[in-house]
Amino acid sequence: MYEMIRNLLMGRFQKNRERANKWNGIICSKIKDVLAKIYVEAIRYSPMKSDEMHYQIMRSDDRRDQHLVDLFNRSCSCRKYDLTGIPCKHAVCAIWCKKNDPEAYVHPYYLVETCRRCYAARIMPVNGPDLWPPCDLVPPLPPVYIQKVGRPAKLRRREPDEPPPSENKLRGVKKITKCKQCGGSGHNKRTCNRTGDAQHQEAFQKEPMTQQSAILPNNNLGATRKEKIQVKRARQVGVNIEGSSCSISSININQSVNIHTPAFMKDGVSFTTVS
Repeated sequence: MYEMIRNLLMGRFQKNRERANKWNGIICSKIKDVLAKIYVEAIRYSPMKSDEMHYQIMRSDDRRDQHLVDLFNRSCSCRKYDLTGIPCKHAVCAIWCKKNDPEAYVHPYYLVETCRRCYAARIMPVNGPDLWPPCDLVPPLPPVYIQKVGRPAKLRRREPDEPPPSENKLRGVKKITKCKQCGGSGHNKRTCNRTGDAQHQEAFQKEPMTQQSAILPNNNLGATRKEKIQVKRARQVGVNIEGSSCSISSININQSVNIHTPAFMKDGVSFTTVS
């Protein structure tokens, strides 16, 4: 890790050193480009001299745009000259009135000579580990790991202006949930609003009749009271009853059909099972 950082710094120092040796002039090339844009804006202003170092700068088309420039302290009332160290448009207008070069009023930080002194130091090369002299000292131990309180963080700390990860993900088309119980949309089988009675009746009506199912007559004339009740209960639970001209006493019901007593009652309706 340290060797990689040292190699990067060595290459960067040499690259910046060669770049600074190619520059001509007093200030760096980027600062020249910044001053070139300021020169275009400074043409719109006209100076009013107070003394050799103090000027009042006014805009030609707007008299309310007025600023004070102090060349001795290298400051302007707009505060740009004080913060950046590069003469602003008002300071450039005052420097022109004094018939001086604005590059002479730039902060020494932006000078070419300052840049060359910064990168004058050399980072000397180092041999590989195979050529290092042996050492008899005990190698240092890693630091003692102390487990922090709480759950370990899984997400990295994001910048204040960085959006959350949920906004960067691509979202697909939202699927519509379909219920397997009633076939409706917008809910599932667990949150279905249908009652248990309606589901029971619908499931019983869809159940096909077996071969052992009995065909009960519709005409119950001459039948006993017990037989009439059994026929009525069979009709309430959904058993298909076909009409017959014969009386119930003259028809033999299949013995495999058993009509049981009511299992439960709901809203005045008795529910039975037929087997």
